[in-house]
Amino acid sequence: MDEIIYDHLSDDVYDRNEFNSVESTISMIMFSNGDHHSPEQDAVAFVTSLANTELRNLLNVAGQRASEEGRRKVELCDVLWCLRKKTVLLSRFFRYLKEKEEIFSFDFGSLAGVDQIKLASFKDALSLLLPDCVHLDLVLKGIDEPVEDVEKNQRMERIVEYIRTLDSETYIEFSRARRTCLYKLPNSVLMEWLGQTDPLKMEIIIVFSFLASEVVAEMVENAFKCKVEEEAVSSKSIGPQIGVVFYKMALRRHRGHLETGYLLQ
Repeated sequence: MDEIIYDHLSDDVYDRNEFNSVESTISMIMFSNGDHHSPEQDAVAFVTSLANTELRNLLNVAGQRASEEGRRKVELCDVLWCLRKKTVLLSRFFRYLKEKEEIFSFDFGSLAGVDQIKLASFKDALSLLLPDCVHLDLVLKGIDEPVEDVEKNQRMERIVEYIRTLDSETYIEFSRARRTCLYKLPNSVLMEWLGQTDPLKMEIIIVFSFLASEVVAEMVENAFKCKVEEEAVSSKSIGPQIGVVFYKMALRRHRGHLETGYLLQ
């Protein structure tokens, strides 16, 4: 379903990230998931702060795990270990990698104890993760199988309905927004945002970029539902933007956040 929202935009436009700040990038990701093309500023600040909290917490937990395993720096296996209970999220991530072929830029030598390796296929690359990430076995075995991701399907159906309301100019902006992601920002900007003095490996940045987009997508979806409920009760339209009040309401209702204080844990 994703492909219909990329029509009429060339690949060179896809690859450019025209935004030099995390907040402006998050704003575009919010738009790409169905918020207004100019989201409410307070809502952008709230979602940006939430994504930052989520990723910093994940990095801290991954750092603790790395230390326990005798590593001085966080590796990809530490981050994936933190997500071991998030089967659906991991499945989305590996399907994303397969579509984008980002996995071929990963440093598997640090994971598998090999200095030079030729990757014949996507599955060959994934198989190198298994010694350090045994919990991925079922996820990787089903990577080519059809998956019923109800939550994402519902999200995409709403987005398709949303883009039908856009004029041609806004549609082009929306298509560009769908290709916006954090890992295209300057590394120094991301490291400062994450509170890191040492650069993270590219594979970890790609994971974190994906996770940030997932956090934003989930918050937009749930905030949109809160907005629809409020409009039904008040019997009047609240406006095109999803206000920060609905993002805060969505977070208060989030089961995972209620149980652990985090969306990704």
